[in-house]
Amino acid sequence: ENKEKDLLINFSITVSNKQFEEDFNEALLKYASEIKLPGFRQGKVPLEVIKSRYKEAIQEEVVNKVVEKAFFEKIETDKIKIISRPEIKKIDYKEGKDITADIEVEVFPNVDVPYLETLEVKIPADQLKVEDYDETKQIDKVLEAHKRQVPVNRAINENDYVMLKLQSKILQTKRMTPRKSTYFLVNKNESFEIPDFVKEVIGKSINDNLTVRRSYPEDYKKKPWAGKEIEHYITIESVSEWVKPALDKEFLKSIGFEDEESFKSKLKEEYHQAKKQQTDDKKMKHIVDNLCETIAFPLPRGMVEHEVSRMLS
Repeated sequence: ENKEKDLLINFSITVSNKQFEEDFNEALLKYASEIKLPGFRQGKVPLEVIKSRYKEAIQEEVVNKVVEKAFFEKIETDKIKIISRPEIKKIDYKEGKDITADIEVEVFPNVDVPYLETLEVKIPADQLKVEDYDETKQIDKVLEAHKRQVPVNRAINENDYVMLKLQSKILQTKRMTPRKSTYFLVNKNESFEIPDFVKEVIGKSINDNLTVRRSYPEDYKKKPWAGKEIEHYITIESVSEWVKPALDKEFLKSIGFEDEESFKSKLKEEYHQAKKQQTDDKKMKHIVDNLCETIAFPLPRGMVEHEVSRMLS
């Protein structure tokens, strides 16, 4: 059963031919004041000339305008709580006759809220448990977040950051690609255009040259290499490692603190604030989940589309 259909209201509206004629004549006069035609000055084109040329276009414009005005008047009069813009399903218009139109609109659902005074929400205690403050651990997190690259002059280890000069040759055609510099994090979980490259560079040093040959499958992600055997020529240009800063005056000043005591005090305060917020969020999630189980109602498509649009933006 599609409960979304329960939120769709269909109704018909009627616009009198008299009302249409009044709006049509008003639109005709507006066109007459603005339109330019060869042989006539602006604003001096006879109404009959405008009507003979633009009658159908003006009729279509006025029909849509009066229908829209009529259905919004009905929505306001009947106090229909709409979610999104009404959809005109059908318009029946014949010259000299009243206009009728079939309208479909999505409305807000009726929500029966339970008696909240007796609504009980149980949250397992272990889900609200707050981990004791560990100063050493929290300081290390801050230092870890402020790691920086420092050049080193040694053999490459795992998790080093290296700059490579890379050039490749397609063996079938002997064509060489342009030389380029590229960065590479020496970690087996990091993707790189040359497969299994970590094992090739570990133990190498600055200015070392190496040649690597690979055969690539037909469906390889890098299209120029797909289905080809490639020889890669690599030079190690630099090696860096990630280093955590020392907890000294220079570092503390760089993050806005005059001394270690004020830094540690603020760190503890922010930890407890963050944990309180996490606890409040968990409580609210349990409350919302409980309400969602208790209160069942169809979710309007218009609200879903609006929220998706907001998230995308």
